[in-house]
Amino acid sequence: MTGDQDVEIRLLPTREEFRSSDELEEPRVAEIIRTRVLQQKKEEYYRVDVQIRRREDQKPEYLVAFLLRKDIYLAEVVRVDLSENFEVERVDFSYKPKGEEGNEHGFSRDDLAPLGEGAPTGFPALEKKPDFVIATPVEDIPSAKNAVNELTSFLTSAGFVCIKLIGNQATVAAYQRYLAMGLRGFINIGHGNVEGIALADGFLSNTWFQGLAGTPIRPAVVYFNSCQVHNDPLKGALMHAGAQTFVGGILNLGIGSSEEVCKCFWKRVVNSLIGMKDALSSCESEKYPTAGAHGISGNPGPFGRWHNDKVLVRTHAKVGSQMAYALFSDSSWINVRPAAPDGVTKVFDLMCVALASNRHLDVFVNEGQIEQVTLR
Repeated sequence: MTGDQDVEIRLLPTREEFRSSDELEEPRVAEIIRTRVLQQKKEEYYRVDVQIRRREDQKPEYLVAFLLRKDIYLAEVVRVDLSENFEVERVDFSYKPKGEEGNEHGFSRDDLAPLGEGAPTGFPALEKKPDFVIATPVEDIPSAKNAVNELTSFLTSAGFVCIKLIGNQATVAAYQRYLAMGLRGFINIGHGNVEGIALADGFLSNTWFQGLAGTPIRPAVVYFNSCQVHNDPLKGALMHAGAQTFVGGILNLGIGSSEEVCKCFWKRVVNSLIGMKDALSSCESEKYPTAGAHGISGNPGPFGRWHNDKVLVRTHAKVGSQMAYALFSDSSWINVRPAAPDGVTKVFDLMCVALASNRHLDVFVNEGQIEQVTLR
């Protein structure tokens, strides 16, 4: 078992005017965490990230410690109330972090510079809008870093523009900026809980997602490979913010084994018309020891993109308004988006031609529905 002295304790940044005071107190903070927090815990931890919360007069008020488990992607949160002399007054082992404790900078679409122009401080200008962000704040966990590298390579080869964020690049501000950019997909591998996810410089909580105006995350498929994130309040907040589909852990997710499910899911949905819910279920069954550990909300159908050279097996229509469906060799039934009667008829007619003449189709899927087809 890893001893308390072996666990890394790291101070997270807070306000600039408090930084020098925080640095002076770093040894005392480490001692408090080891003697008053870690000694009360039986689990093993990979790292503890700590923020010192101060009053306006710079006197200490409390510590917020994010305890990152060594075996699973769970972030436990502990609050330590302090006296003005840095004496421990109370320890709360079931504390729920507030929004301001997440170092949340409030990025939204309005903060984004036009492509190729100046970006907000600390961010590069983008020549082209990315399709995917693949990230992990825990680069020294080999399975997390390897999964990010593997998925970035795979998605890039599949034709997507990808941005990779690893280690200190995986900040709260970076996640907020890219999540509000209207991506196709966002993947994070790291520690979390029902309230949010732990990042390199703080905690991205459900309060930020809940506070977003409109649905700026749409149409992204968001996959948080973290423990317990597919539960309220985080699940509801993400869907409120416009996530097309949200995938994450309902239960605790093992480090090393859960990444295999994540990689399997994306490799399966990007190049086939399988529904995302079906893909998650099959990948969990094949790659993970516990059934029902992962959850999915929102659109359960195929991932949205052009899917080329597809074999149509059957078509189906109903007398109700614009009710047309198709079954492909690698899909369940998919409906034609009911946008306009003549458009649905044209798409359905073309699919029937393909079926009758034994020809393949290129199919464009958006939010789980067929919007366009091209006869090969």
